[in-house]
Amino acid sequence: EHHLESSVDLGGLFYDREEGPYADNGLEPLLEGLPTVDFAVVLEPTLNQIQAGCVGSIQARVHFQGKRAHSARPWQGRNAIYEALPFLQRLAQVQPRSVFSQGLEFFEVLSATQAFSPGPSNAVPDRFTLNVNQRFAPGKPLPQAEQELRDWIGPGPEVEVLDGAPSGSVRLEHPRVRQWIDAHRLVVQPKQAWTDVARLDQRGIPAFNFGPGDPAQAHQADEWVEASRVIENYRLLRSLLQ
Repeated sequence: EHHLESSVDLGGLFYDREEGPYADNGLEPLLEGLPTVDFAVVLEPTLNQIQAGCVGSIQARVHFQGKRAHSARPWQGRNAIYEALPFLQRLAQVQPRSVFSQGLEFFEVLSATQAFSPGPSNAVPDRFTLNVNQRFAPGKPLPQAEQELRDWIGPGPEVEVLDGAPSGSVRLEHPRVRQWIDAHRLVVQPKQAWTDVARLDQRGIPAFNFGPGDPAQAHQADEWVEASRVIENYRLLRSLLQ
């Protein structure tokens, strides 16, 4: 153990279900009754660079309807997978949209992430479902993002929004944080992902992402972190607190 002489009141919040649906996140109960917080550091992997703000996220299921038939006689049905082809072709052509927030460039993107149909493998499916994930930039309210998604999908398929998480604002205005960034010449980047910076921002708590891991390894099977970066992260955070 190392005794840390600090000029701030430091609190640590450790919680579960950070990657799950927004409503199930384990941080939310810990924020109830929390005293005033000047700023928070979210230990997301950032290669020890400041990654400010975060994009919002919507997970939606898009359902396409057809008519079931035996796969030996497909003309007797209407294949729901084929009904989705025009939508998939349009989705594949969507390009990232650049949005700047306080000088940082975020990208709004739309991706199909899952596809499935019920029923046996020897039947033309009467229902086909795509999971579509939308990421939207800071400054756009969640209801607006959801409406834009519904408008883009348009009439025809059934849309079911499963989860919505707001974006997080770029909040680096605290004098201590500014002095720390300048003193160590820390790189400041946008967070092109969702993190609990957004949840803290919703409660008026300025927060930023700063951790030793590599964002490129996120969700990889062999994810790891260099010990030297952990030590560097500790050293930098210690200087922020002192």
